[in-house]
Amino acid sequence: MKFYPENEIVPEKRQSEAFLIRPLQVSDVELDFQAVISSREKLLKRTAGRWPKPGFTIKENLADLEYHEQQHKKRIEFTFTIMNVMETECLGCIYIHPLVKVLKSSISENDITSLDISDYEAWITFWVTPIAAEQQLDKKVIEELQNWFSKEWAFSKVTLSFGPRPSTHELELVEKAGLKERYSFQTDEGSLIAWELH
Repeated sequence: MKFYPENEIVPEKRQSEAFLIRPLQVSDVELDFQAVISSREKLLKRTAGRWPKPGFTIKENLADLEYHEQQHKKRIEFTFTIMNVMETECLGCIYIHPLVKVLKSSISENDITSLDISDYEAWITFWVTPIAAEQQLDKKVIEELQNWFSKEWAFSKVTLSFGPRPSTHELELVEKAGLKERYSFQTDEGSLIAWELH
């Protein structure tokens, strides 16, 4: 399956009154590291305990950012940081992956072939820091992503997921946003649900 049309431009940023979404860069390492560490409990739950591992260092975070920046430039997958408007604080991250790649890591090939998947389908996840969540920034991010992907991106379909075992708060977010469920699978790590973002 093809991920993103070769002849289409990849949007570079999205500005709102509350935050700025732009590509994650290695120069963001310190601000990103602070956001990751402050969100460690949430991220461990989201990744079934895989990341960030105990003793996670800024050097390891730099390696992660180098990888994400290169993948973004090669249009293999896209990673965006969520910054405050002054770009002095990282509020979270957005990850845009090929749908099929994500499904291959979660379900069987037979299950994948039974799905109606077209070219240029994306699977999106995002997280915000605990402080940003208290300010309902995650709700605002979903609203911004709905507008952004409907107006500026060239994906045929976009789904949003919070990983295995979405929290009650995350389920409330998608319900309030009026998102319809597109995929639901039982995996070794729990229930994996994705909703139609666009």
